[in-house]
Amino acid sequence: MPMTRLAFPATVVASTTDSYVDVQRAQVFATAWGAEFVNIGAHGHINADSRLDDWDEGWRLLDDLMAPTESLSIA
Repeated sequence: MPMTRLAFPATVVASTTDSYVDVQRAQVFATAWGAEFVNIGAHGHINADSRLDDWDEGWRLLDDLMAPTESLSIA
């Protein structure tokens, strides 16, 4: 796993009950990558099996992540 700062904005979204990556390790990744860290509580591994349905919070997090890049002009 790369542990260097990313060259782009990033957000690590973690669950306290993820069976693949515990929340403390996810925080280590976020710090190393210079990413925002969001703990969503006990939702298991964040995927289609998590039963998050349309997951309004996930869409908000994506909108927040994309907002700064929308103001950039592409020449």
